[in-house]
Amino acid sequence: MSGSLTMLVARREVRERLSSKAFVISNLALVLVVFVAILVANWASGKVADDAAQGPDEKVKVALVGTLAPGAPGDALIDPVAAASADEAVQMVRDGTVEAALVQAADGTWTAIGLTAVPDDVTQAATVTPTEMLLEPPRVSFWVQYGATYASGILFFMVVMMFGQMAAQTTVVEKQTRVVEILLAAVPAKVLLAGKLLGNALLALAEIVAMAVAMLAGLAVAGNLSLLKLATWPMLWFLVFFVLGFVLFSSLMAGTAATVSRMEDVSAVMTPVMMLCMIPYIIVVSMSWNDTVMRVMAWIPFSSPMSMPIMLLGGKVAWWEAVGSLALLAVTTWVAVVIGGRLYEGSVLRTGARVKYIDALRASARREG
Repeated sequence: MSGSLTMLVARREVRERLSSKAFVISNLALVLVVFVAILVANWASGKVADDAAQGPDEKVKVALVGTLAPGAPGDALIDPVAAASADEAVQMVRDGTVEAALVQAADGTWTAIGLTAVPDDVTQAATVTPTEMLLEPPRVSFWVQYGATYASGILFFMVVMMFGQMAAQTTVVEKQTRVVEILLAAVPAKVLLAGKLLGNALLALAEIVAMAVAMLAGLAVAGNLSLLKLATWPMLWFLVFFVLGFVLFSSLMAGTAATVSRMEDVSAVMTPVMMLCMIPYIIVVSMSWNDTVMRVMAWIPFSSPMSMPIMLLGGKVAWWEAVGSLALLAVTTWVAVVIGGRLYEGSVLRTGARVKYIDALRASARREG
């Protein structure tokens, strides 16, 4: 019975949103913007990478095995560190002593060795263009990973804020207009909240799926088929993480919003919840180049929906790590739903001054008792 009532409330939420032309048009426009942005980003990625190349005044520290020919621009471009053998040079690259290595073979040819990439100045240091060898070739380039991190982060943050705040605002509007009293005469408070969360989660998931399709379509149109294949599975992981992450934040938003009776007070009570989403978003986007930070953020429930799919895209985590992170997120989401539900149940019928969290939790406990 409660399941059918929950679906009834969810359908009501979906109908109210879709009945707004502004809501439909703005979200379709957002999907179109994502499609165009992928095309532009794909076109500009090469140029951005070139602009980020190391300047001519900066010397690259290079392990050198062999002797550069007279006239080679090595003195101007690299800071050579002598290595006794190719194996020693490779080890120096692996442990970070040098950024790259130049190894000369018996026939005079050169091999440029890098960890995940070979700096341009290293290949230009020899008179003969060397063969490049990467010790740990990345699945995707730095700029692709950064773009994917930024895209997944902004999509998650934006959709959570958009639909989560909608659930919170409708909660307060229903309190102000006393509509909630009529609704609670037909359905229990927890069922009403569950229906709200489900309806908004379905709308948010539809929005994310539409954006994901737009991103994949943009990659296909741009002819970036290799990245298209790599992005498919991480994007499916992102959808799973997104659903749990959205329920986590939206349940807390709706629960805290129920403690106030005026729209003017909504932003104040929701600020702590918004910070739980905003701070991880800023860290993930600004530190996407640091694998250690990204790995840590992938295990924190408030940031894992943004960071774990990116680590999967780069092939930097095992499948069991993704499953473990997802399980931790699921447990945290369950706790958030319980807390949000009790805040909602204990304060949704109380008007006037803001209800303290502890009072709302106690009121909910008394009802259950």
